[in-house]
Amino acid sequence: MNKKGITPTAFSTSRKKLAKRAPYQRYPKNKKGITPIIAIILLLMMTVAAAGASFYWLIKIQSQMQGGTEQYQENVFDRLASSVNWLDADYNATSETITVYLQNVGTTDIPLDNSTTDPTTTWILKDSEQITVCESKFDGTTVLSVTSVDCYSGCGPSTNLQSSASTAIYLNLSDTKCDISGYSDDTLMRATVFFSGEATTSGTFET
Repeated sequence: MNKKGITPTAFSTSRKKLAKRAPYQRYPKNKKGITPIIAIILLLMMTVAAAGASFYWLIKIQSQMQGGTEQYQENVFDRLASSVNWLDADYNATSETITVYLQNVGTTDIPLDNSTTDPTTTWILKDSEQITVCESKFDGTTVLSVTSVDCYSGCGPSTNLQSSASTAIYLNLSDTKCDISGYSDDTLMRATVFFSGEATTSGTFET
């Protein structure tokens, strides 16, 4: 018997009764933590998402590069198919006319159009200082007292320069926006001709 008057047998019996009344309870685990399995699943999902995004980006870049290559090849083929050489040009200071000799070195016919509606043949004329003298169609019309260059021979709405063929076009510059009668003799002039958006050529001549 201890100091409080409780025998060992009574104490043991009391402990058994308390154990029956209040059974052992486990402390609940922390539910906020992430188990290793869930962490692995999340990691795999993020890896798959990153791989998918990278694959989409690579496909997009490849598509853009392939499209640019195809466009470049198409432009090269177009330039090869539509090519005109400026062979020579003679300027007559008395009549203020110029004869331009052209050769089609491509594989498609080139229009030598002198109509007033676009697309049509135009040119840009520059002097020896590379200063633009004029930009004009070859239709010979007058608008607001300004007359365009007149291609009076070798041009026409249905005239074409056939592949591998050569021709001459005759231009009248007198009293037009491209009149160069005020330039001194032997002045080097440079012209660039645009054939209805199909081809371009350029060359020089002396006044």
